[in-house]
Amino acid sequence: MYVKIRGNMKYPYVLMDEESRFWIAKQVSDTKYTEDVRPLLVKGKQTYQMQNANKDGF
Repeated sequence: MYVKIRGNMKYPYVLMDEESRFWIAKQVSDTKYTEDVRPLLVKGKQTYQMQNANKDGF
């Protein structure tokens, strides 16, 4: 899927929690290559780890 932003084609990516449907991370990229998605996955992993650490009481 792509969207047109200010005349340019962009690809929106969203990382969502399966149970709560909470948006963990989002990003808009110029292309749909792996290099453009990696920052989204890194941010999602960090957010997930922080949420789980809070559940454990740390």
